Parts: sequence; C-alpha cells; structure tokens
Amino acid sequence: MTRPPEPARGRAPAPAGPSGQAAARALVVEDERLVGDLLAEFLALDGYEVDRADDGRQALELVRRRPYSLIVSDVRMPDVDGPALYDELRRLNPELSRRVVFVTGDIVNPATRGFLERLCLRYLEKPFTITEFRAVVRGLSP
Repeated sequence: MTRPPEPARGRAPAPAGPSGQAAARALVVEDERLVGDLLAEFLALDGYEVDRADDGRQALELVRRRPYSLIVSDVRMPDVDGPALYDELRRLNPELSRRVVFVTGDIVNPATRGFLERLCLRYLEKPFTITEFRAVVRGLSP
C-alpha cells in the first residue's frame, strides 16, 4: 500500500496578488483602527500588499510616494475626509481615482449619499461582510 505524499514543509509561498498576478499594493484609509485593521487583513488574504493611513492627508502623502492599484477609504474622517481625498486623487492620478472603494456608516446623510451617487462611486455600507467586500474589490481588479 502506498502512502499519499506528505505535504511540503517549511515556509509557505507568498500569496499571489489578485487574479494570480504578482502582489498588488492597496491603501486602506480609515480613522477607526479596528475597521482599518480588518480591511487590511481582508486585502492581505487576497494577496495585496497593504499600507494604512488614518486620514486623507496621510493617504495623499503615501500616494505621492508609491503606486497603488486600489484604495479603500472611509468617507467621514477628521482633517481630510473622503470627498476631499477623492477630489485630490482625481487631480493627481485620474486612473487611480477610478480604483477607489468607499466604506461608510453614514449613508443616510444626504451629503454622503449625494457625493457617492453623483460621482457613481463604488461603496459599501458598514457593516458589510467579507464576501460583499471581496466582490466589490474584485470588480476593480485588473
């Protein structure tokens, strides 16, 4: 009787990026630490290299220094909020501005809803599931 081969031991290979490509870089912009950590973990599980920013000002500094294939951002944050971040992204990098997913718990606010709907932006309303999150992010994957 032959035995099935034993699993390989040692370090697991680095995960491939979205769609099996080399790892892509994502930026999570979220002022709530726990929410930001979860979003970053979801993206890392799907093979993204993830950077974090606590607000739009930090995010813009990072965007000026390195390329990103995806940004996931809260709408309501102190200092530079989601709409201000998005406006600046459209000026700095129009291609990247089309690869932004907003997350918000403030969808009933007319200003938030108007911003998202007027510009036809992708967004998720908090709370959402990892399945919903992945579906939206994969819809943006190259």
